[in-house]
Amino acid sequence: MNVPVTLRERRPDGQVRKRTLSVSVDESHDTVADVLQKLSSQCGIPDSRLQIVLGGCRLQAETSVQQLQLGPSTALLALVAETRDESIRAPAVDRVEQSGRRGFSSFFVYCKSCKGVNAAKLRVHCSKCDSTSVQVQREPERWSHVLRSHRIRAECYECADGEEKEGGGEEREGAGDGGAAVWARFVFKCATCSEPSAALQHLRLPYRAAAAAAAATVDAAATVSGSTAAAAACCICLLPLESDSTPPSPIVDLRCGHPLCLQCFAALVKSGLKSSQFSLHPLFGYTIGCPWPNCKALVKDPHHFALAGKENYSEYKSLAVEAFIASDAIKCPHCTIAFIWEAPEQPDQPPRPPHPRPLYAIALAVSQKGVSSTPDEEEPRRPIACPHCAKQFCGVCRREPCTCEDEEAANRVLFEATTRACPRCEARTERTGGCAHMHCAACGADWCFVCVATWTEECQWNHWFA
Repeated sequence: MNVPVTLRERRPDGQVRKRTLSVSVDESHDTVADVLQKLSSQCGIPDSRLQIVLGGCRLQAETSVQQLQLGPSTALLALVAETRDESIRAPAVDRVEQSGRRGFSSFFVYCKSCKGVNAAKLRVHCSKCDSTSVQVQREPERWSHVLRSHRIRAECYECADGEEKEGGGEEREGAGDGGAAVWARFVFKCATCSEPSAALQHLRLPYRAAAAAAAATVDAAATVSGSTAAAAACCICLLPLESDSTPPSPIVDLRCGHPLCLQCFAALVKSGLKSSQFSLHPLFGYTIGCPWPNCKALVKDPHHFALAGKENYSEYKSLAVEAFIASDAIKCPHCTIAFIWEAPEQPDQPPRPPHPRPLYAIALAVSQKGVSSTPDEEEPRRPIACPHCAKQFCGVCRREPCTCEDEEAANRVLFEATTRACPRCEARTERTGGCAHMHCAACGADWCFVCVATWTEECQWNHWFA
């Protein structure tokens, strides 16, 4: 296959020269070193001065091309080091080697195009210009680093070139071979069709299969056999999660020590939907827990429920929306869109805009700050603006025009008609049944509910059952 390579070289005068070349590679046999040699023969630059960057990291020469999971739209970035700069041969972050040790296809996604679970490849983009000509400054260490924004810093070479053009071609301070400082944006793509897909953080290969893949990746001399590690069993069907006779399949691991096979997880979701085992969690939305007794682990990402099939996933989303609305969501009286309203943290601050995500997205992945919040009671007349239609309405009665004053007037009339004031302390008391003899809970006075005076013998004879 032919792979496009963008060659980036900084000249002695500080100007950056970029060329796009096409290199023919053999995925089955070539390594990065072979690609460097082919690139060197085309550009006339010694391969010792070339370094290839993919996925935000510099690649090692011994890495096989097959490990890179190149797709039809994949483009490589080649950097040219100055003769005196030997540090470029040592990668700043060795993502490929580390990924190989835990199985390069250790990520899995649910691909809508393929309609199923596939191995994933992780790509890195610039959060500013969306270019893939970036290099991360440190290796992501946990899922939050790749699933959430503004977690990992990177250097973008496209943004650096743009800054130099705006600056009249002047070299940036400390530029050298580096790029502009930006935030990295990680994208998971299906390894089969290269479509961006939802990452499934609870899916992994069984440990024996992952160890065998790692051994094959790093060309280890020893092979991993069934005797090296005991095969784990599904916590529902109790069958081994891997065998020597069948290819390894991903399993569901909630990090609680109770793994599940995909078939049992799908059955768990179906059963949970029918028996109402799902609940609305303030951090993870409408979700279900581990089936093991007394285990508190939860499914943290609702995309995993797509493993139960299209119909069950549609049912799940409908139930999630109903649970969200029933919790305390605000429903716009104009367009009937439900959303979360975040009250200001300080009384003197303006109100935050409502959460811009659509209802189903909020229902599936509730904000970390909680399921919802109500308007500030100290300022009950603060209007709320719908994020969908931008129309405002009252944050208390949630109507437009506001009916709070009409309701308060009606409540005031009802309150006056059904309650009496204690003749000693004027605390309002409602009579719900029994005799007219009232005992004030506030001051301890005994008084008559009919004549609203201190209880006397006359009240006992004339007003006892009035």
